Amino acid sequence: MRNNCKLLNFVIVTGLVAFSVFTVLNTEYWLIFNKFAHTGTGRGDVLMVNASTENSNEPTKAHRKVIIIVSRYRSGSSFTGEIFNSDPRIFYIYEPLHGLFDHKNISRQTRRFGRVGGTPLKLDVLRALARCNGSRYYAPRTDLLTASRAVRDAMMHDDDKRPLSRRIVEHADPDFLTRLCRRHEHVAIKTIRVRVAEIADLVATFSDDVDLKVIHLVRDPRGMIASWMGGRGVTSMRDSSWLCRGMLADVRAGETLARSSPHAYMRLRYEDLAARPLATARRMYTFVGMAMSDATMRWIRDNTNNETSVLFAAKERRNGQFRRNSTATSLAWRTRMRPPLIHVIENNCHELLKLVGFQLTSSHATSTNITQGY
Repeated sequence: MRNNCKLLNFVIVTGLVAFSVFTVLNTEYWLIFNKFAHTGTGRGDVLMVNASTENSNEPTKAHRKVIIIVSRYRSGSSFTGEIFNSDPRIFYIYEPLHGLFDHKNISRQTRRFGRVGGTPLKLDVLRALARCNGSRYYAPRTDLLTASRAVRDAMMHDDDKRPLSRRIVEHADPDFLTRLCRRHEHVAIKTIRVRVAEIADLVATFSDDVDLKVIHLVRDPRGMIASWMGGRGVTSMRDSSWLCRGMLADVRAGETLARSSPHAYMRLRYEDLAARPLATARRMYTFVGMAMSDATMRWIRDNTNNETSVLFAAKERRNGQFRRNSTATSLAWRTRMRPPLIHVIENNCHELLKLVGFQLTSSHATSTNITQGY
């Protein structure tokens, strides 16, 4: 009888000890779990983030790059934009501000003052597009919309058998463009309809969830005016004075932005890109913080003459395809423009040329020597 009592006591004590240990361990487990779940630290949070990422086609906002190429008419901005357009990771938007103030949704007051509430309309549209949110003021023309490789690819891979013109109209739907934008990792926007000072205001309003990068493309005004007029120079004196005042203001605003946000601003000369396309494109990608894609490298090789020591004609036929010689194109003004016209432009643009590092022509021989670089 005494042995049975001892055995019963042993069983009871052992059970109480085991229950106490289980309770303590269980309490510790839930304390640790709740700490991870509510403070955002530890393995629990990592698992939750990964699970949500796997169930979504959208990239994490913290890693999204937004590249805005700012320039002026006939500056080589379309060529520059195509470099990013060739990258399959990037949703490219071509001239979203074109015809902006003609949009049917814009009120008379907004059209007059150019603002939505207290925000400039142009910046309101750019901010929305940069975040892939769409804008009720963005209704691109067909040719501007289909400049985007992503849009063209979406239309060509669509199983819809209706005429292409009908499909283009439906692909211009804001909801479709928003979904398509969000399926890409990054966004690139090319515009000649906003000034650097305005873009500086946009940079100041972006938070850390978007990595905004501004590439300010500058071209020699002599080349821009030659491209405008075919070298005739009918109104070149007035145009060059107006053009260079605006470009100088952009460069000054860019210098201010570079001091306040050096990580967000890069000034790029078109002539450098034209002379060394692949090397300069790599510089742009380094500034943006991305590795250049194989598709982009192929596009550059297929569409430019990559040599730096040999100049070909403006277009050269190789393997049955025409390849653009970007160097000869960028320097064509030296042979197309008359020396008196060149000197008029240089007088009006002297400060800008000096600031950006463009050489002045000292003689007719210098102006027509296209092998002399910048």
